[in-house]
Amino acid sequence: MAKAHSKSGVTVNKATKTERYYTVGYAPQNGRPNPPSAINLKGRWLEASGFMTGMPITVTVERGRLVIETEINL
Repeated sequence: MAKAHSKSGVTVNKATKTERYYTVGYAPQNGRPNPPSAINLKGRWLEASGFMTGMPITVTVERGRLVIETEINL
């Protein structure tokens, strides 16, 4: 019988989520009125998806949609 709180030793990778949910906020500008909109993406999932720190990206802007792609194909 296994002890309480024991682990099997087999590691199962979690499936990566393909959707993330964020809220558009604003970028503070030292109290100036009418700050610009901002979206701050962060998380380990970025690297797992191929976005490494310091890597250049391209953001394609369409009405109601942003497409973020790496400039370097891995």
